[in-house]
Amino acid sequence: PIGLGARDSLRTEAGLPLYGDEMGLHSGKHGHRDLGVAEGGFGSYVKPYKPWFIGRDAYVAREHERKGTVIRFRFDDQRVRMAHNGDPVINSNGERIGWVTSCAVDAERFLTGQAYLELRYAVDGTAIGIHQGGAVDKPPTPAKVVSRFPKG
Repeated sequence: PIGLGARDSLRTEAGLPLYGDEMGLHSGKHGHRDLGVAEGGFGSYVKPYKPWFIGRDAYVAREHERKGTVIRFRFDDQRVRMAHNGDPVINSNGERIGWVTSCAVDAERFLTGQAYLELRYAVDGTAIGIHQGGAVDKPPTPAKVVSRFPKG
């Protein structure tokens, strides 16, 4: 089978971005977002030292102000609800530290997703909680930050 679900499960499991979710402009019910290349996890591919890079000044200025990045996460249990774009991500103290950008089932039948988080939480193994459906009145579902680009 092929379709948007297949595309999302493959790219999410591989840690790849989708323009409008993990990178680029997004306007929706959760507000206006503008995630650049570095926020999307691809800053290492940008070469600001190259003399023909006409966006160097804007890129460097944006990097100095950057507060977060897109990470990959995996729910601790298999039998949990799907997370959706905009669902709040919290730390162990219950403070909001980001939002989900995408989520899909991986090859081991766990829900794996990507989320934009504050930089200090973007470390492999960090415990996070996700309020699926934005239901902050219910306990968050536990998940962990995993390597953005898994070794195959």
